[in-house]
Amino acid sequence: MANDKFRVCIVGTGARGNAHAKAWTASGEAEVIAVVDVLEDRAQELAAAYGAPHVFTDYRDAVGRDDIDVVSICTPAFYHEEVTIFAAEHGKHMLSEKPIAMRLDQADRMIDALKSTDVTYVVNYQSRFGDAPAAVRQCVRDHALGSPLMFRMHSATHIRPKLAMHDMDRGNGGPLNDFMTHYYDYWRWLTGTDPVRVSAHGFTFAKDRPEIAHFANKAPDTATVALEYGSGDLAAFSISWGLPPGVQPPGRMDDILGPKGALAPGRPSNGFKILREGGAVEEFGPYTADTQLLLTQHTIRAIRGEEPVETSAADARIALAVTWAIYESLEKNGDSVDIVL
Repeated sequence: MANDKFRVCIVGTGARGNAHAKAWTASGEAEVIAVVDVLEDRAQELAAAYGAPHVFTDYRDAVGRDDIDVVSICTPAFYHEEVTIFAAEHGKHMLSEKPIAMRLDQADRMIDALKSTDVTYVVNYQSRFGDAPAAVRQCVRDHALGSPLMFRMHSATHIRPKLAMHDMDRGNGGPLNDFMTHYYDYWRWLTGTDPVRVSAHGFTFAKDRPEIAHFANKAPDTATVALEYGSGDLAAFSISWGLPPGVQPPGRMDDILGPKGALAPGRPSNGFKILREGGAVEEFGPYTADTQLLLTQHTIRAIRGEEPVETSAADARIALAVTWAIYESLEKNGDSVDIVL
């Protein structure tokens, strides 16, 4: 630390790298001093925006420095393993983007490496943070909607501009891994129980698109999934990232259903409503919170030993196990697959 501030290195300068840099700076307890990206001009741009004095194209040159305390990992998921293990070996604390990795064997090696160190490792599941999700969780735990519950989410969009999202080999594995990992973790956090079983049907709508023709192994981009939790609750979702460019269906449906009513939206950023019998409505909020800032502040407190890590590598591995059980069910044409944790 310098001047009582954590010295941060941002690895990966896409949208998430920018969000991390903004939150570390806004915390008032950290400063970005190094930025890494294979595209040097992009790294230079982020470094200039936050006054970072050092720019690198190889993360090892930055992470290995003595004047780095914390590494924000914002690369595609495939690269999380090598950056995490290198940072752990050099005693650096980490805030990593989700998903934890592309594959379970990668996540296991990361967790093994972290166990042999004293570094703090936090996964960026910001959906858990803020007054709005806390209020939803309390409603679930208080059985405000009754029991069992049905968590629902439906969303569709065009092929992603960040094409690595569609790469199964060196990217993020499509929406079932990159995007839905938030929901696997959030629904588990709400119920307080682990996922146990899944059934999925799906396609790769964009498999013949020229934009991703260079990927030998294209991720499934469209699916409908039923996911069971140990609580007896059920999550049902449909997702597509495979529509043609420019095709953007309106809105995203996201709610929670129970015998006593419905809660919407199910993953709120500010306020939400519970709809009751006879048309009665209970309103919660509005809430105001910068969830990325809250998660970053939590990371700082966890590094200082002031509180336990809320979103750990073990939590993120469970979400990744859901992804791979879904992939397996897709290959088996919707057969039910037990989720092995």
